[in-house]
Formats: sequence, C-alpha cells, structure tokens
Amino acid sequence: MGMFKDSAGRSYNIKINIGAIRRVRDLLDLDLSSPWTAYNDSKTLLEALSSDFILQVDVCYAILKPQADSYELTDEEFGESVDGKVFSQMMGMFWESYQSFFQSTGRIDLAKSAQKMSQVAIKAVQEIAQRVEAVDVDKVIQSQFGESSTSTPGS
Repeated sequence: MGMFKDSAGRSYNIKINIGAIRRVRDLLDLDLSSPWTAYNDSKTLLEALSSDFILQVDVCYAILKPQADSYELTDEEFGESVDGKVFSQMMGMFWESYQSFFQSTGRIDLAKSAQKMSQVAIKAVQEIAQRVEAVDVDKVIQSQFGESSTSTPGS
C-alpha cells in the first residue's frame, strides 16, 4: 500500500493482508484482525498500537519481515534503521493500510476504529507538543528553588 525508506535508504512497502496478519500473530502473538481485544490490563490492542513505539516497530517489522529478510536484517537492525522521520512515515502508512484492509473486508466498524486511533495518535502528539511549548521554564525553576538572587554570597 504505502512505501517508505529507512534511514539507510532501503525501501519497504507496507501492505496489510492475511499473510501479514498471520506473521504478526506467529511472531508476536497478537491478532491484528481483532484490534479491540485486551492487550494488557489497561489497553486494547488498538489503543496500544496508537501509543507504544516499541510495539509499533515490532508489528511493522513482522509485517515487513519478508522485505527485511531480503535485506538480511534482524529485528534489532530493522529497529536501528527507524529514526523519527522514518517512524512517522512508516506509521502513517501502517494506519492507512490497516484501515484499507478492514475497509476491503467490509468491516467498516474496524476501518473507522483504525482511522480514529490514527487520529488520536496524531492529536496526542500535537497536544503534548503544545503543552511542552507552554511550559514557563523560569516559573518551574522558581517553584523548585525560589527566587533567584543576583548577589553572590560573601566569602
């Protein structure tokens, strides 16, 4: 579905199909065809896929394993080739392909779920960036250490 290049310039084409879903299940014991199943105590698989960077890279590696194998890359080497820019492109293409898979199977509910979780992930990053930008560094320092003094203590 979507093509991206890793930090070494190797090209990958993300396409979620039954074979990719089976690889993810076999390698990670996760069922991408059931995104609302429990992943851990507090999240569903779909929620985890929108927030856990390591899980996202592991899932993409499993999907892309035949291509990674053609480059003779281990999962660790694949992860090393995913920098921030590559990660953003890869995950955008993952969500697009995930939604398309469900759309083509007639599972509009799951296609919309995938689309919404992609939007949630994007919005969360934007919200966090805005909050970080709004931090008043001087106020934080004052709250931790009190008013600063320009005079130096006597010797």
